[in-house]
Amino acid sequence: MSIPLTPLKRILYTQFALSFRRSYSTTTEITRVPATKAKKSTTAKAATRKKAAPRKVAKKPAAKKVKKQKKVAVKPKQKPKPKTKPKKVLTIEQKARAELRVLKATALEPPANKPSSAWKVLLKEVGNDPSQSGKTVAAFSKAAATKYKSLSPEELEQYTHKASQNKLANNIALKEWTETHTPEEIRLANNARIQLKKRIGKPNSYSPLQDSRLPKRNRTPFILFAGDRWASGEFKGVKVTEASLLLRREYQALSDAERKIYEDRAGADKLRYVQEFKTVFHRDPGSTKKSVTA
Repeated sequence: MSIPLTPLKRILYTQFALSFRRSYSTTTEITRVPATKAKKSTTAKAATRKKAAPRKVAKKPAAKKVKKQKKVAVKPKQKPKPKTKPKKVLTIEQKARAELRVLKATALEPPANKPSSAWKVLLKEVGNDPSQSGKTVAAFSKAAATKYKSLSPEELEQYTHKASQNKLANNIALKEWTETHTPEEIRLANNARIQLKKRIGKPNSYSPLQDSRLPKRNRTPFILFAGDRWASGEFKGVKVTEASLLLRREYQALSDAERKIYEDRAGADKLRYVQEFKTVFHRDPGSTKKSVTA
């Protein structure tokens, strides 16, 4: 048996039924829509894959030709100049010592000579005697002088013979040593020896070196005249200083014709010296150079 509904309940019931239908229809649509969309999306993707054209590989642009630039020469960096130390200013004494060292090095030192006299041979023999060891030079020199005075003629002859042998050996050794140097070195050595002799003041020190290869200096007219006068024997026993004054007066008193003889001889001797100098040193002597330039 049905219960009668009031008009109000009918209205409420109809409204509830309509709202229920609407809610049901919306839920079904919501659940169904994603499925359709998913199908459409998958089908769309498959269609796009089928319809998609093959990709075109983009061509690389052609490389532009680059003009070669001319190489510019790069100047090398200049190295900084080394700092030069200031030169020491030498005193007068230091300069003189330096000049002496140079002169001594240029003068050369020949080999030591063996004793070339009977006295020197005896003195060396006494000095090498073991009994004289520890004594001063003056002491064994006195002993040598006493022994030398007491020598017999035979013993003195033995010492003289040994001295002559030593002298010959000295000449041979000096010649061999001289030949190890050039004539130019010997010439410079003799020039240095002349200067050293003047500075030191000892006449027996630094005697000139003898070299047969060196040309003999040319002689002046007066030297030629003095040589002839000395050879006459008229000045035998006269002192050299007095003889030189007399010879100078005689030469000044010569006539022009007599003096011309010695001047011609001096000119010929100078030509001889120049020729020998050229042969040895392969150049003109300094005196001829000065005369040519003058």
